[in-house]
Amino acid sequence: MNAEIKLKHPAGFFPLIASKLIERLGFYGIRAFLILYMVRGPFMFSREEVGPVYDLFIGALAVSPLLGGLLGDFIMGWKWSSVTGGCLQAAGCFLMAVPQIGCMYAGMACMVLGTGLYTPNIISVIGNLYRDRQQKMDAAMMLFYLAIDLGAFLGAVVFGFLVDITSFSIGFITAGAVLLCSSLLALLTRNTAVENPVMHNEPEQEGGNRKLKLAALACCVVLIPVFWVVMRMGPDAGMLLSQGRQLEGSLYTGLPSFVAMICAIIFSIVWAFKTGSTLLRISIGLLIYALSLSLVFVGASADNLTVALILALLLQGVSEILISPLALSYISQHAPSKYRSTLTSVFLSMSGLLSWSPVFAFNGDDGTASLCFITTALLLAAAFLAFHLLLRRTSSTAPEPGKDHNEAL
Repeated sequence: MNAEIKLKHPAGFFPLIASKLIERLGFYGIRAFLILYMVRGPFMFSREEVGPVYDLFIGALAVSPLLGGLLGDFIMGWKWSSVTGGCLQAAGCFLMAVPQIGCMYAGMACMVLGTGLYTPNIISVIGNLYRDRQQKMDAAMMLFYLAIDLGAFLGAVVFGFLVDITSFSIGFITAGAVLLCSSLLALLTRNTAVENPVMHNEPEQEGGNRKLKLAALACCVVLIPVFWVVMRMGPDAGMLLSQGRQLEGSLYTGLPSFVAMICAIIFSIVWAFKTGSTLLRISIGLLIYALSLSLVFVGASADNLTVALILALLLQGVSEILISPLALSYISQHAPSKYRSTLTSVFLSMSGLLSWSPVFAFNGDDGTASLCFITTALLLAAAFLAFHLLLRRTSSTAPEPGKDHNEAL
């Protein structure tokens, strides 16, 4: 009976996924019209004034998880940090509904602090739910990532339409109510009352095996953000397809996100029943991304060969869903419970900063740059594949009680 229970997702998981979806719905709803509010709202900012303010807002959002992770691990606990973060985001929305410049800035500050508290700690709460069934963590993080993508898409569509037919104030108030619902779901979710437990049920591991897992954990935290840099700097198949196509081109640029959501559904179902190595799956994702870059290079050099570029976009969607959520899965599985939110926040902040930084806001436009990006993706894939093989080797020689089911093929 206990084995059958471990094959199922825990009872508290789906309310937490709903909480994340709703939180992203409200957050991206705000972002959908925030610039328009500053330009056409009561303050009538010029475009030159909006740029620095919005860039500072996005940059602060990228680093805010660092504070939230520390507070969640050492002071407030994971659950109450995520609940407080959602409430702060809601307060920020309500403040921005007041047509005063000071309220707008205060509201943006609350959004930043609230996002920093909510995001890393809700991931740690989910990790806590799966401490007895870590072999299902990959499937759980796929669904978590699906909630993020779906919430972001719906937020932009729903709130863009809402503001068009009502007003900016109604949009802010509605977003605030949505974010309060997200906090309420996180607060009422079962099986999250015990905060930051020491994972006594973790199997004893050989010293070498433990060191390898910590090294692989460090690679997830530090090297996966490099993938986002490559994605930001590398040649963009969607942009190449968009040239001269107008509306049709905009459909191409959204193709990777659509493919990622479809793949998240498929993988979450398959991996719910089939265990496997998280590191191997990440390595496969990086190899697929290197292949997509190769297709972009071929398509661009052959007068924008449409078939190659569309296939590259499809592969980019598959690779994205095999990399970032699985990195979060590995961190949740193997980070020491005392530092789980802190390490998660470092990963999130590095990914956000490196993908947002203006230093990396350009695309490679020659063959040499493309080869560098392909080589980087291949080296990252080789690193994670090497860790997978080493851990498989040490696990096969370890005593049976210490065997890590997630690293077994």
